[in-house]
Amino acid sequence: MDLYEARYRGGILAFNNWRFLKISGSDCDTYIQNHVTNDISSCEVNSAQLNSRLDRGGKVQSYFYVGKKEGYYLLIVPEVMAETTISELEKFIIMEDVSISALETSQVYFSISSDFLNLSVEDKKEDNKFLFLNYLGEEGFLFWGERYTKTFFRSKKLVPKSIENQMRVLSGWSGLEKEQVCGKIINENILNELAISYSKGCFLGQETVSKIQNNRGASYYPVIIRADKEKLSGDIKSYQNQSFKVSNRKAGTFISNTTLENDVLLLVSLYREFRIEGRHIKILFDDGFCLEGKVSFLPFFKDKSLKEKADKAYYKGLHFFQNGDDESALENLKVCINLFSSHADALESIGVILGRQGHYKQAIDYMDRLLEIDKDSVMAHTNKSLYFMKMGKIEEAEEEKSQAAVKSFAFYGREAKKKKEKEELEKQVSESLKKKEDMFLQVLALDEDDVLANFGLGETYLKKNELQKALMHLQKVLNLNSNHSMAYLVLGKVYEGLGRLKEAGEVYTRGVDVASKKGEMKPANEMQARLSKIL
Repeated sequence: MDLYEARYRGGILAFNNWRFLKISGSDCDTYIQNHVTNDISSCEVNSAQLNSRLDRGGKVQSYFYVGKKEGYYLLIVPEVMAETTISELEKFIIMEDVSISALETSQVYFSISSDFLNLSVEDKKEDNKFLFLNYLGEEGFLFWGERYTKTFFRSKKLVPKSIENQMRVLSGWSGLEKEQVCGKIINENILNELAISYSKGCFLGQETVSKIQNNRGASYYPVIIRADKEKLSGDIKSYQNQSFKVSNRKAGTFISNTTLENDVLLLVSLYREFRIEGRHIKILFDDGFCLEGKVSFLPFFKDKSLKEKADKAYYKGLHFFQNGDDESALENLKVCINLFSSHADALESIGVILGRQGHYKQAIDYMDRLLEIDKDSVMAHTNKSLYFMKMGKIEEAEEEKSQAAVKSFAFYGREAKKKKEKEELEKQVSESLKKKEDMFLQVLALDEDDVLANFGLGETYLKKNELQKALMHLQKVLNLNSNHSMAYLVLGKVYEGLGRLKEAGEVYTRGVDVASKKGEMKPANEMQARLSKIL
């Protein structure tokens, strides 16, 4: 089993060294919501989300999953943090009707890339020994007990330890050991993205971590640096937990590493100024050992949800289909369906390929599955009509043809409505831009060197596609203020629109340097992303 097979076809991980607790009582909903960092109200029944407990200074005391079941919750906490977590939660139970008790489980596993819809109704009703959650950057099912163990192991295998270690590094979980996170500000590790909601309301430590989040973010944060394995002259593992420099400045700490194809991927905690996705940096350790690599944000794999993985498998299948390789197309399209069983485009494509191969009954079955999730599908009825005709079932073919005609009329009606709504929206946007243009021109009539008005007018002209006018005002902004990060970004877009890609690249390069030194990471990362595309 390789990493692709584990992620896409689904492997099983042993979920060891976690303790299960049951939280129940009439006040457990409010109690949990008030004492954890994530928003439990957004968690669905039979699902779990990562949470944490902070002290008043925003430092992590522990982290854990909270799983919602009918009438109670499951708390799933790393064994090394269990006693601290229980003690912290119990000391706040005063008058509330809440109880925390140990829950004995058999061996627990995590099934990667498992769609809830693929579980049978019988499985779901039989017992509650499962939770849908995200672990090591992958969506899937946590399960325990004989029934689910048999269900999942029927079609999947255990993931080798070497592949699991790859997943830990590439998801950032290698940086979540107790000594690496406990006692540290949560903004400095991936719990800040996985285990916290900044919109849910109050929780212990919120004031501190919100100030950091809303200002410039953490000074240091985990990223991946992708380096060419062939260019490494030594054993990188020996530098674990050591600090390094970039451009003769302290820049971060090396946490862990793995390999992928011909590259070494390092998980590091990197200083804000250098934390720009796609940027090449050279890191230097104290003994002179150095390497060069490209910065990538976590998680390394961007197709982290089942739907995103399914889409990737679908487009891979579509590529094979367009090149006449029906078998490879079917293989990838079925991977897509196994990941996300309600993927309408994949169901239709499989049906079309089977129909081309003369497997009309199977093709009709897939079109029926398509109609279960998209009752308005015109193509499902059109294809069924064709296949029934091929099978000599004239009456059924005519019925499907009639259904396709009826739904076509409804489709065109909806499209006409969408077109009208789009035109109305475009009119509103145009009127809004005209008002902004007039306002900025009035300001410039009083002071032609007003930076805000020149920038606003340049941005407005870009949206109106009046690029030469935009160019004039944005160049003036940078003449007046060479540290205006957003002006570099918008000016670069203008040059792109004019087809002047060399000048766009030069502007983005200067803009990335300016924005990163100011700690304005959003425009810096957008400029780096656009720069990478045009180089």
